[in-house]
Amino acid sequence: MQHIYVTAELNEEVFRILETKVTKGKKKTGRYGMDLWHILVLSVVRLGLDADYDRLEDFANHHKLIRQIMGVETTFGEAKVFSMQSIKDNIRLLDEETLRQINEV
Repeated sequence: MQHIYVTAELNEEVFRILETKVTKGKKKTGRYGMDLWHILVLSVVRLGLDADYDRLEDFANHHKLIRQIMGVETTFGEAKVFSMQSIKDNIRLLDEETLRQINEV
C-alpha cells in the first residue's frame, strides 16, 4: 500500500482504476463519505482478513495503524470517524476483480 501511495506512476494508475469503478455514472453530490484512498485501504483489509462490516467499522475507527495508513489518525486522537452506513455504501463499490486489477498494476 505504501509503495502505491508514494510511487507517482502506480498512484496515478491505481486512482484511475478506482475513479472509473467508484464514480462511474455518478454525480458528485457532496455527501459525506470516504475518499478513494480510504475505500481502497478498507477494501484491502476486508478482503485480506475476510472481515464483515462490523469488524471493518472497528478497524476503520479504532485501530491506530489502519487509521494511520488511511491518513486519518492524529496525534491527539481527534480524527475522522466513519459511520457503518458510509463504510457499507463505499466498500461495496469495489469488487474482488477490481482489487485484482489494482494488484496487477
